[in-house]
Amino acid sequence: MIKIQKILLMLLAMLCCVSFLHAIPASAQAEGYLGRSMPQFSVTTTEGAEMTLDGILTEKDVVLVNFFATWCPPCKMEFPYLEEAYGKYKDRVEVVALSVEPTDTLDILKDYADELGLTFPMGRDTDNLGTLFQVVSIPTTVVVDRYGEIVLVEVGAQPSVDAFERIFDWFLAEDYTESAPLTAIPPRKYQGAWPTEDEYRAALLSDPNDPAVSSVTPSRDAVYPMIPSGTSLVTGNTGIDGIASGVTLGTRSDEAQYMNLEVLVSTEDVYDLFQVLVDDAAVRTLSGEQDWQTISLLLSPGEHEVTLRYAKDGENGVGEDRVSLRNLSFTDAPLETARIPVSDDFSLQMSDGVGREIVFPESMDLPLIYFASQRVYIAQDGYAELSVHLREDQDPGAAFIYSQPTGILGSVPTLVRDSDTEVLLTLEVPEVAANGYPFTAVYLYESTEANVPDGTCGVMLFANESQVDAFLQAISSQIQTTWSYLE
Repeated sequence: MIKIQKILLMLLAMLCCVSFLHAIPASAQAEGYLGRSMPQFSVTTTEGAEMTLDGILTEKDVVLVNFFATWCPPCKMEFPYLEEAYGKYKDRVEVVALSVEPTDTLDILKDYADELGLTFPMGRDTDNLGTLFQVVSIPTTVVVDRYGEIVLVEVGAQPSVDAFERIFDWFLAEDYTESAPLTAIPPRKYQGAWPTEDEYRAALLSDPNDPAVSSVTPSRDAVYPMIPSGTSLVTGNTGIDGIASGVTLGTRSDEAQYMNLEVLVSTEDVYDLFQVLVDDAAVRTLSGEQDWQTISLLLSPGEHEVTLRYAKDGENGVGEDRVSLRNLSFTDAPLETARIPVSDDFSLQMSDGVGREIVFPESMDLPLIYFASQRVYIAQDGYAELSVHLREDQDPGAAFIYSQPTGILGSVPTLVRDSDTEVLLTLEVPEVAANGYPFTAVYLYESTEANVPDGTCGVMLFANESQVDAFLQAISSQIQTTWSYLE
């Protein structure tokens, strides 16, 4: 899961006391080429033919380049599936298999292809495309669309013919009119009839004829539609990873007004997100398990494009894996009654009376370097109550909390409880954490796309004074260090 890798990399970068060497995943390296023009290449095939990218694209609409080696078992496993798909699509698709193994001569490759019954072109990677794409794992598949753009990079063997057919169907579709890179193998295209605008209006709007809504259409990135279900609209991508389902409303008003919407979410917290976008800017986010609630958004006078979308990552969902919407309306005053309290800053700190803050000498800034923590506390009676502060301009549903080593991970609305003036999170602080360190670290992120450190803040929690001493001795055994309570 790419987003998990992002978060863990940020955390590991901050937890510098853990010594490690981290290799960037091969897929992440190769995906850096998505959306770029495919470099020109030429290849001599096992049949003695000379092929070039330009030449292929004058006759075919999709080019699939497969990097492999004859000694590679996963490559040998997937080739029969690729061959079967190629047989069905070869009028519009070209497959070129390039061996990255220097000892794979054309004679060896020809015998290999004959043994497996492969009919697509095969040759040696003499132009070193594998090096260009930083291919360190095989097989690796690179797909080029009719416009010469790199639109998919997939590392690893495909376990079925279906995977290749979905790739070909996607990029051969009649509505594929411009390059649109993918980060995962696409699902089957939706085969049913998409709802009409009248059906969308009846299911979503409190008043289907509301003049404030000029249009209701599928969102631009919707692969599967939202489905009318009685008096609500339900996302249609349940059980289908890596894609979006949504609708876009055209709105208009001569005066500022609140758009109100009832929402129910049952999704993978933090990663599978329902978002409301106004003129392409995300303004509200919900995820996790949250019962029906009303959200209210203030729209300025004029025309706006409001998108309601459920976008999923590339991993399996949890819960019911769906979002339901209903009773969208416009009012002069907001209908939303429960909203997370806001403050003037973005911070995470111990609540008054449940612990004491400590400081280190100015000359010793190791804890801040190691943990990116803004504050350090000794907890009281083995637990901590933290106050979470979000600014008014922040999206509370996009903010999330991660605790190491407890493994707590969740969006702020699903983890915290509200008081009249602040948002609170309670957790245990053991003397020795599960990872062997005498502290617990908690981080607050503005969103999954947060910059470090601007979009993050954190605290470091100790169970007692002796644990602080043990920690300082462990990280600074060569120098004398001290700490004191903040007055």
